[in-house]
Amino acid sequence: MLGQDSVQCLLNMGPKFMNEKGLNHVTFSTRDGALKATPAMGIVDAIVDLVSSGTTLGENNLKEIASGVILQIQAVLVASRKSLTHKDVLDITHEMLERLEAHLRASGKLCRGSS
Repeated sequence: MLGQDSVQCLLNMGPKFMNEKGLNHVTFSTRDGALKATPAMGIVDAIVDLVSSGTTLGENNLKEIASGVILQIQAVLVASRKSLTHKDVLDITHEMLERLEAHLRASGKLCRGSS
């Protein structure tokens, strides 16, 4: 879950990105709910959104704007030390990581130096 500081940081990134590109006439607002549907509904012209695979973008007839990446981020799997002392939890965690690594290798997205 994102903390308040993280959310505010993300909210400020869109306007900062547009200003750096010289697009000072763009107006930003925040919305809750089905953000990706708002361009098709005519509510907004474009959105700033966190994207992982791009599947829901395609499902909503949206596409990333060329040179439109505002921030490259990653997600990490975390667990408490205590939970990893249980063999069943450790086994499931290893299987999840192996499957993720296999998927990344198959899609050509595994970073160099990862194993």
